[in-house]
Amino acid sequence: MKRLNQNLWSKLKERKLLDLNGSVFAISLKILGVYGIYQPKITQFSILRGIFFFSFIILQFLTASIYRTFLVKNFREFIVAIVYVIFSVNLTVKLVSFMRNQKEIMDLVDEVESLDEMVDTKILKKKKSNILKGLALLLGSDFSTGLLLSLSILFLSNKKSFTIPLFYYPESSVGYYSMFAIHYLQIYGLGSIAHGVEMVPIIFLLKMKYQIAQLRKNINKIKNRNIEAIKNCVDFQIKIERIMKKLEFYYGPTFLIQSSMISIFLCILTFQMISATTHQNYNDFIYSFGFFIVMLMKIALPCFFSQQVIDESRKILYAVYALPWYDNVDMKFRRTVLIMMEKCQHDITMRIQGFFDFNLVHLGGIIQLAYSYYSVLQSVAGKEI
Repeated sequence: MKRLNQNLWSKLKERKLLDLNGSVFAISLKILGVYGIYQPKITQFSILRGIFFFSFIILQFLTASIYRTFLVKNFREFIVAIVYVIFSVNLTVKLVSFMRNQKEIMDLVDEVESLDEMVDTKILKKKKSNILKGLALLLGSDFSTGLLLSLSILFLSNKKSFTIPLFYYPESSVGYYSMFAIHYLQIYGLGSIAHGVEMVPIIFLLKMKYQIAQLRKNINKIKNRNIEAIKNCVDFQIKIERIMKKLEFYYGPTFLIQSSMISIFLCILTFQMISATTHQNYNDFIYSFGFFIVMLMKIALPCFFSQQVIDESRKILYAVYALPWYDNVDMKFRRTVLIMMEKCQHDITMRIQGFFDFNLVHLGGIIQLAYSYYSVLQSVAGKEI
């Protein structure tokens, strides 16, 4: 195992995957490396660091379970504890999945990066620039949301307890600024770990979008019925589809669990916001609203970028149809184009465990299901708000 990780480390350095100027994957890998989740080079320090942060998440789960079992005083606190348990389970599943498939995911990173050799230099620079801007926006939203949620603690003037439990007894007396500091570290620590894991599939989808766009441009450039050029495009398409299948295999279970939990999460947070508004508790409303946006973004971003991959793949079909195949006497060229047309009939998409495609339609279904759950919860527990 140690030799395997050393070889992986050398491979990544050789391809400059850990250089911010060399790969957009570097940001995510560096974040995971800080927490010891991604360990290209195993040392005693990295092992202890990984155990510490993994124990941190497990402790979060245990704290929420104890809080739910022994300390809840009403239905609202019970709902809060459920939210925390779901968040902890969801994050733990993502971390276990990443650590389990770390080698395969890094091999997939290498395979995706190798496709950049077939992309024009100007397009490659523009692509990396756009991806880095998107990741900066993602991390900035995480930082600002954590700050907003934590600042709401400073306005709690009548109580010393938290909306989400910490490691100590929620009713204990703690200074407001200490409360803010600990609470922010907790939120941002969990948030940055989550984003470190979640950014990897988002980067994959972004890069696939640009690779498919490059494939379409290559098809448009085919002139004089060049049989070799169209064969290269077919090979390029096959590589893209193979990468998407691997991405589907490695991240399918994670996205399936996340999709199953996120509707319950959104339902409970909506219930919390309505409850806080009814009691004119605007601090809790800000807190719940912030978490609502964060959790919605966790499912909305992958769905959005997956939809962009689908949209780009549909444009390939129009580009292939525009080729001069119908009046071509070269049967090899015509046969190759027809094969590519047949392959383009099916969208390049990420199908989650054979149940559904990951796209904006799926996002709409999650929101609709969350609203249905909320309607049931409101009718059953509306009097206890």
